[in-house]
Amino acid sequence: MRNIACTIILLSSLNAVAQTSSSMSLPQAPATAAPAAVAFPEPTQQTAPPTAANTIKTNVVPGLLNVNPNKFFGALSVGYNSNLYERNTNSSVASTSADAVLNYRANKSNVIRGYVGGSQEQTQGKESHLNDGFVAWVNDGFWKRGPVSTIGQQVRLIVPMSRESVKRDERITGVTVAPTFVFNMTPVGLTGVMLVYQPAGTKNFHKYEVNRAYRTNNEFTLSHLFRAIWSFTDKAFFLSDFVYRNSWSYGGISKDPVSSYSVSLGYNVSDAFSLSAGVSTDATIRNFENGADQNIQLFNQKTSSIFLGLTYVF
Repeated sequence: MRNIACTIILLSSLNAVAQTSSSMSLPQAPATAAPAAVAFPEPTQQTAPPTAANTIKTNVVPGLLNVNPNKFFGALSVGYNSNLYERNTNSSVASTSADAVLNYRANKSNVIRGYVGGSQEQTQGKESHLNDGFVAWVNDGFWKRGPVSTIGQQVRLIVPMSRESVKRDERITGVTVAPTFVFNMTPVGLTGVMLVYQPAGTKNFHKYEVNRAYRTNNEFTLSHLFRAIWSFTDKAFFLSDFVYRNSWSYGGISKDPVSSYSVSLGYNVSDAFSLSAGVSTDATIRNFENGADQNIQLFNQKTSSIFLGLTYVF
């Protein structure tokens, strides 16, 4: 259980990165890249053709609970991601990534969290990319703590680090408020099942309303993360995510909403190490402003990717 609970920290942090997208993506290769679960700000990572790297779901299980009593705790993850095109073709995109989450427990209820991460393309130029980082205040029982339901609160300050945020969008920062609803279904008869709902509202701050690609930056985003986890043995689990996101440019102009879906299987090798593998359609979030198909098709070559990950929690 320690592994599952701790990796929850990494999973929620990686989703936080994905939910803080800020501006429109630069023109890119026609939806050939794999999706981004750990997305760069805005439809994500690139000026060059999208990399698969940021889609890594190297986090294992879910949740958003700070159960580790230590003063410092966190998670490290590495992963591999590839889209569904045949390898060694022009449309094939693959990458590796690394992510780190460090937590400092200020007191029994409050945690200060930091995130950094990046990726390395294995195809199409083999460029390296940094993700935007963040610093967050987390209190998982801020509103309510009970045997079945827990309602927490997260506030994140985005630290622009990616090339897209710094050079293209000239992003100064962003502030995200994300209440977190966690439902432990075991006491009501659904053994091993956990449900999570996390809405996240972000206010972005940019130097200019239009970025260097002559596209409007996003002033506000509102995302909804729905997660279901089933631990069907002491070591194995199933995870499913659904994300729905709206965004508004400066001046209040609404952009098209977008959704994505992912499923994965994980295995806790030990209390410290976990493995995961799955399929994701997160490319819809990255590419939707460029006309990508918004329908959820889990094995669509243009918007889906497979991912493998290894996570270490401490």
